[in-house]
Amino acid sequence: MVKASARAISVGAAASQSIVIPEPNDWLLQEGTLSAVLVVHSRRQALANVANAVSSAVLLIVVLSESLIFQMQGQPECCENVNFQTHGRMPCLQHTGGRHFFVKLNLTETCPRVTSRHTAHNRHLLIGHFALQLIAFLAAWRLGAMLFRRVVHWALQLKNKLESDEEKRLSSEVYSQEGVWMYLLRHQHYLICVTVWVVSAVLTSLRIMSTKF
Repeated sequence: MVKASARAISVGAAASQSIVIPEPNDWLLQEGTLSAVLVVHSRRQALANVANAVSSAVLLIVVLSESLIFQMQGQPECCENVNFQTHGRMPCLQHTGGRHFFVKLNLTETCPRVTSRHTAHNRHLLIGHFALQLIAFLAAWRLGAMLFRRVVHWALQLKNKLESDEEKRLSSEVYSQEGVWMYLLRHQHYLICVTVWVVSAVLTSLRIMSTKF
């Protein structure tokens, strides 16, 4: 136990020595350097990209799962004809029976929850929509990364003309910090917990909005 603790302390000390922390008076100056701006932008954009990719993937999986379960259950009727007391009821979209069909108040376990108001055809359209959305986003992510590298290369050419010697010194210390993916890995537990909580809350809200219970 003592050897393990000593080894952990030595590893932590070595890691702390590899990270250069500027003096408090230099923080404001360092934040304005090109390197610091690029690091902050890369981390912020990586978080936004991961969130968008996860949201699109989750919606695609949910709609695809409910569509498959709906087909396996024999396409049960989840709507009912209501001609009175329709206040607060969720209407079924493009139902073959007309516009007086609403989602049943007491859905059975065979009916979907998030897409209960949609027809089988609408679910297929939603699957195609979210699939194309995810593919287009991943392609845009890749294209944006390629263009960002070109912009960084162009900005670095102007860096030597615009930054002072002190800013250049502080700018070099920024690159001694961890990269974007190391930053995401270091906070992976927080990101996973937030993602699970947000996905659960959003799906619960969609279920309540669709079924009213």
